[in-house]
Amino acid sequence: MPENDSSKMRSVLLIRLSSLGDVVLMSALIEYINRKEPFTRISLLTSGMYTELFSSDPRIDEVFDYSGAHWELKNKLLNRRWSRIVDLQNNSVSRRIRGWFPANNSPAIGVFNKRYLNRALLLFCRINRYKKGDSVVRRYIQAYDPCFRDQKVPDLKIHINEASDSHVYKLLEKIGKSKALGMAPFAAWRNKQWPADFFGEVGTAFLRRGFRVLIFGGPAEREASQRLADSLGEGSECLAGKYSLFEQAGIMKRCSVFLGNDSGPVHLARACGVPTGTIYGSTTRDFGFAPYGETPFKIFEVPLICRPCHPQGGNRCMRLNRKCLIRIEPRAVVDGLMCLVDYERQVIS
Repeated sequence: MPENDSSKMRSVLLIRLSSLGDVVLMSALIEYINRKEPFTRISLLTSGMYTELFSSDPRIDEVFDYSGAHWELKNKLLNRRWSRIVDLQNNSVSRRIRGWFPANNSPAIGVFNKRYLNRALLLFCRINRYKKGDSVVRRYIQAYDPCFRDQKVPDLKIHINEASDSHVYKLLEKIGKSKALGMAPFAAWRNKQWPADFFGEVGTAFLRRGFRVLIFGGPAEREASQRLADSLGEGSECLAGKYSLFEQAGIMKRCSVFLGNDSGPVHLARACGVPTGTIYGSTTRDFGFAPYGETPFKIFEVPLICRPCHPQGGNRCMRLNRKCLIRIEPRAVVDGLMCLVDYERQVIS
């Protein structure tokens, strides 16, 4: 955090408990506050699995873990004097947290607008009321600063210190300066998951071009990640379940390009400054989670009347064939990702 004058100090609490992508998107709001009001102390309240992502962030004053004893957390929060609380979760849990603060001594409250009506009109009536550029990140900032309108939205950024005293360092040495494709072939919803065989085809194409292929994921995805790595053979590595989220982010920074479904790992890769390709199936960029910013990206999707069919993705396909996913050809994805790699080479040179 920058040097400051304590007499001008303000304290802001940002609440975003889950999930990975939404928490990472919060980093743009952190940057916005840090630039606009450098004397503001920024604190975060999030789930324990995400606290480490902000542990080395110089913009952050304190990170509170919601996973522990709630009575202890409540006492900690009530013992601090907050200028503003920004609820970026806006659900029953975050509303209960806001209720901890007494009405007669409550700080100013900002709440994230989820655009429920716009979402329903698009899903059920095929009426798109979303304005161009209406992103979740922009609405995060507006929850903090209602006057924010046409200004440029800051890029995502997660501060990662590469661990030099752990098994991560050995893998980073192994990667060295070689080219690497990062892949996250998983998502919380089945209708967001591009077929594993298609990811395999992309991985094979990059291996033939001299890239290493690194497969990212959580502990629950370790077995499937290992199967994919085994099918790809030499030059591929399964990271799922072997490294923490924070450690995987440190490894992501070494990737030349990253491919994932419309899910959290893609946002994390972008926050680490990596060019990304995103597979869109049952969801749409109109919901506000589309990539943006200076780091180059590609979106892979096919236009279908049945898209979007679910606000989060869903697990059942009404057409029983998931054409929104299987019509995205691996060859087109490889070509798109190589364009990102070539673009980065031109910028560096």
